Amino acid sequence: MFKILIVDDENLIRYSLTMTFKGMDISVRTAENGREALQAIKEERFDICFLDLHLPDIGGVEVLRSLNSVTPDTKVIVMSGDIMSKETQLEVRKHAVMFLEKPFDLDHAKYIVNRIVKRLATESNDGSLLDFHCPTDQERRRCLRHESEKVVLYSAMSPAGDTKAVNTEAALKDISDGGMGLVTMQPVEPGWVITLFDGENINLGVVRWMAAAQQQGPYKIGVQLNVH
Repeated sequence: MFKILIVDDENLIRYSLTMTFKGMDISVRTAENGREALQAIKEERFDICFLDLHLPDIGGVEVLRSLNSVTPDTKVIVMSGDIMSKETQLEVRKHAVMFLEKPFDLDHAKYIVNRIVKRLATESNDGSLLDFHCPTDQERRRCLRHESEKVVLYSAMSPAGDTKAVNTEAALKDISDGGMGLVTMQPVEPGWVITLFDGENINLGVVRWMAAAQQQGPYKIGVQLNVH
C-alpha cells in the first residue's frame, strides 16, 4: 500500500485531500504543522507528500529540505497560494516534483497521485514528473464520476436569519487557504452564512458567488471561510 503525508495547517484542506484519496488503496497521514511533519517522517516512510509552504511554526521550505535529506525517495508536491520568491522557487524546483497553486481542483490532485503511483509501481524514476500536463476536459469528466467520495454536509442561513438549508449534501470541488468551491442542488445566494460539517470540525464561511449550468442546478458556490 502506498503512503501519503498531507501537511497543511488548514483542517479543511487536510480533510478534503484525505477524502479525495479514499478508496485508492492508499494510507494517508496528516500533519497540521512543520513539527508534526518532521516527526511523521522520522516514524514512517512516505511515497508522496503534499506540503503547504506556509506553516505556523516551521517554514515549508525547511520541511522540504528535511524531507529530501531524511527520505529522498518521497515525491513532494508543494502547495501555495502566495507569490514565491526566487529563492523559494529554486528550492521547490530542486526538491519537489510538482507545484500546485491554491486554489486547486481536487480531481487534479487525484490525477497527479494516480500518475505518480503508476510510475512508482513500475519503478520509473526518470525525473520527468515536473512535466505533468493539466488534465484535459475529458480526463476531468472521467474523474468527476467519483464525487461521492468528497461529500460534506452544510447548513445555510440568510443575513436576516432565515434558514435556507439544514444538513444538505454538497461535493467539494476546489479548495484554498481561505475558501472553497461546492457543488450542490440547493441554491444559496451570495451573503448567506454557511456552516460546514467536515467530519471533525465545524467551519463557518460566507457565500461570495453562485453559478448554475441550468436553471434547476446543480449550483456551484464559492465560499470564503473563517469570516468573523
